[in-house]
Order: sequence, then structure tokens, then C-alpha cells
Amino acid sequence: MPSKNVLDDFHMFSWSATTNNSFRRKGHNSGYYQISSQSFISLFADSHLGASQSSIQHCRVFITSSNLSSETMEPDEKENGVEEKSDTIEETVLCVDDWRQRWEEKRIGFHQTTVHELLVEYKDRLLAGREHIKIFFPLCGKSVDMKWVYDLGHDVVGVEASKIGITEFFEESSLEYTVEPLTTITGNCYKSTDGRVQIYECDLFDFNKDLAGQFDAIWDRGAMVAINKDQRKSYTSLLKTLMAPGCHTLLCTLFYDATIWPGPPHVVPHSEVYDIYGDKCTVEKLCTVDVFEEKHKSWGITGMDESLFVISVK
Repeated sequence: MPSKNVLDDFHMFSWSATTNNSFRRKGHNSGYYQISSQSFISLFADSHLGASQSSIQHCRVFITSSNLSSETMEPDEKENGVEEKSDTIEETVLCVDDWRQRWEEKRIGFHQTTVHELLVEYKDRLLAGREHIKIFFPLCGKSVDMKWVYDLGHDVVGVEASKIGITEFFEESSLEYTVEPLTTITGNCYKSTDGRVQIYECDLFDFNKDLAGQFDAIWDRGAMVAINKDQRKSYTSLLKTLMAPGCHTLLCTLFYDATIWPGPPHVVPHSEVYDIYGDKCTVEKLCTVDVFEEKHKSWGITGMDESLFVISVK
């Protein structure tokens, strides 16, 4: 039986077993971050993509063993009067109209008013030294990231189901635009007068390369984590058809205790990123950062990590 120390520091942090077979660690700025044993096993396997199945099984045996000594564990929240949460929770499934309704009701907590820090820090991995390239923003909303890369001299193409998000982007970016109906699918194309920004108002899964060609780069900060889990293979299949030779994608994924909060945004396991892109692309994880904020406490979770991947066409 491996000791608790064997499992320490496998995901940037040191984890400790608690008396109800859950695990917790000290975050950078979020206090104690506690997850269920089920989520811990998933995280261990995710962080040891090259590990043998026997190593992962040792982790599973260690977690489920009834012989965990109370001397090696830290007290958990249940001992302080908090009920243990179930290891299962029903997934939230949303359709296009649900997202449009969120825009109408201004429930857009996913929108960030500043340029994403990881985009700024790792822009060279997206641009790869190229000038005036065409960058795709799936499920773009009114992302200020689009205006930022536009100001760097690049062309922007986005897809967004909500007319509200699109018009607010152009208005808040002080860009004049025209609107043209689409003829091959249902929707409209909003285009800046200089032609360098095009945002398609349509269902993402109706979008195709015949509408805007292929792309030199893709910035996926909130699409993969927003779509329903059973749509991920269809989504990545679509993106692969949109990748021009030499295309670089930056993908942000999230990890938190999905047994407590059903999403969205959804947890995307690191192993799944490698699995669904690995046939056509090389995948490299660039970093993992603690992104837990005060607003996330209302979800019942105690921590959240964001990871950034660069995905390149082979």
C-alpha cells in the first residue's frame, strides 16, 4: 500500500486525505480546496498521462482502502458539521436558445471585461511569428480578446448565436459594421466596414469552412467548456476542418469538483484533450493556474484551476 506522500504534489499542489475519503489541498489564493475521491482519481490519472495502469490502480486502491489511518489524515468539513456531498450530480444540458436567453437576461458571468491574461502571455504560441493572420473565435460573445488581436493587425472571424452579444461587441469596440443574411445556413454575417472583423450569427454546428475558409489560428477560451459534453467530438471534428496548414490553437480548460457543480462551464479532462485532438494535431500543455474567485463560492466549490494547451496541426 503506497503512503499518502506518494500522491503529493502531482498537480502543482500537495493533497491530503480526509476522514470521509475525500481529498483537499491548499490553493494559491483560495484557502482549502476539497474534492471527492472520485474526482481525485480522475485528476491523478489526468496528471499522469504516461503512467502505467498499475500506478493509477494503486492510487485507486489507496483512496478506496478502508485502512486509511486517521493519524495520516486531516479533519474534513463533515467533522465540522457539513454534510458529505454525493459523488454524482446531474449534468446541465443547454441548447442554443438557452444561451440566447442568457444574453437577453444579461446572465453573462462568463464574459470578461479585460483581455485574457494567458492570451497575452502566450500570444507568441498562437501567432508563431506570423503577421496579419486570420484568427477564429468560436462562441465569441462580445469578447474583448477579438478587439485586442484586431488591434495587433490580425483578421477576426467569430461565431455567436446571440445577436445581442455581436452588436454589443461592435458598439463597445467603436467599430462600424454592416449586416448581411446568410444564404446557405440560417443566420447573418456582421462585418466591420474595413472587412477585418466578421462575426457569424448562427448555430456553431451549422458553421463550415465554405463560409469563411480555414484559419491560421484559433483562440478557444470559452467554447469547449461551454458546449454539452456529448457534443465535444462533433465540436473538435468541426474545428479540425477549419484548421489551415500550420494552424495553432490555444485552448483553455477548467478543473473543479464536478460532483458539486454541474456546469457550465464544464470540466474538460486533460486526457480528453489529447484523445480528441491527437489524431491530427500535436498537443502540449503550457500551464495550469489557480482561477478561483469569490463568485465561484456560490457554486459550492472551493477551488478552480485553468489549464492552457497549444494544439498544432501535424
